[in-house]
Amino acid sequence: MPLWAKSLVFVCVMSNLFPVIIGLVYRRKLTTNMRILLLLYLLLIGAEMVLNYQAEMAVNNLWLIHLMTICEYVLLTIVFVYWQKNRIAKQVIRMTIPIYLVVWVMAKYSFEDFHTYDNFTASFASLLLTGITLYTLYTYLKIYSNSLTHAPWFWVSVGVLVYQAGNFFVFALSTTVFVWGLHNVLNIVANIIIAGGFLSLRHSSIGGF
Repeated sequence: MPLWAKSLVFVCVMSNLFPVIIGLVYRRKLTTNMRILLLLYLLLIGAEMVLNYQAEMAVNNLWLIHLMTICEYVLLTIVFVYWQKNRIAKQVIRMTIPIYLVVWVMAKYSFEDFHTYDNFTASFASLLLTGITLYTLYTYLKIYSNSLTHAPWFWVSVGVLVYQAGNFFVFALSTTVFVWGLHNVLNIVANIIIAGGFLSLRHSSIGGF
């Protein structure tokens, strides 16, 4: 791996700390779904440490990437379920979790085992999360048009949208260093934006939104 790619990976991993540090600073103002989001970032940091260690030891670490894909989908979906105002939309989004679990398990036992990249299931998760974030932004922007910078739902939705929509392309074509470099750039940008969501919690009057 060239030096620029290694440097980008390092910055990408460290950028996961931005939301965590700010989330811990404002931990007393965290809503339930923002606590779940903070938990996801803590899991991601732990996973990155294991991934890098196993990579240095030349040990297969793809199994962990597969597991983190499903953990990320489930936890992010739960985060967005809390923000839904419409009861039917809440139920539909919640139902995507067991549907995705079934697809994920079927993929592992058929064409996408733990010794290959999870291109299909990761792309499928990105597609679903892109739709969920777009719907959330659409419904909220019809109601709230002022003080968007004070609303966690806005920052988190935009951050997740940037990451998932961009990575739908990356996960589908994850074969070159350049493509994975794009993945790291998207991850860094998304982490900075989502960190803004935790920072907006200092405006506790609308923290639940």
